[in-house]
Amino acid sequence: MSDWHTDFSALPSPDGLHRGFANALDSAWSPIEGAIAARPNTEQALFFTGHSLGGALALIAAERAARDPAVNARATGVYVFGCPRAGGDAFFNSYTPLFGDSTFRLVHGSDIVATVPPAGLFRHVGRLIQCDSGRLFTSQTPMSDHDNDNPEMAESVEAALKADARDIVETGVINPPIGTRPVAQAARDLLRIFRDHVPDNYFRALSVTIG
Repeated sequence: MSDWHTDFSALPSPDGLHRGFANALDSAWSPIEGAIAARPNTEQALFFTGHSLGGALALIAAERAARDPAVNARATGVYVFGCPRAGGDAFFNSYTPLFGDSTFRLVHGSDIVATVPPAGLFRHVGRLIQCDSGRLFTSQTPMSDHDNDNPEMAESVEAALKADARDIVETGVINPPIGTRPVAQAARDLLRIFRDHVPDNYFRALSVTIG
């Protein structure tokens, strides 16, 4: 329930961040700051990554680590999956010069979480890589420039309906299997816009095998 409270605490913070995400990172920042600062000098590459809420926190943490004098660590890359918008124009303008071209925002199909909070008050950062629902991320999957604010909710709902129709034609069912884990089996009963957000669908789309 704490994740839902974080997700829906969507008023902007004074520095333009999603207030719930900013508060969540504040509560966890001390050990993160210590772990980054304690990295040996020989360990050069630093990556931030996360799924859903974890993706939003990864974005904010990467920007904070680069600007916090106590850390002063610039990420090599930031990879987020099914990530909501983390901030508004102020965050976009602060983040983009640092990591706009080295942040990769992967979205599977019609994943509804990637469409919220609404555009206008908030905006995405990084480069969008979006595969079709039920398909794979490949070297041919298009990648946007760093000023792309898609996906939008209406477009995602439309894409979900088209993918449902496609699956009926191709497989005879509207919700083909995602994986063998219990969470994947349970997710078959969800609407596609929610099913596409399940981590197992991202693992499958990335051709990653999990138990």
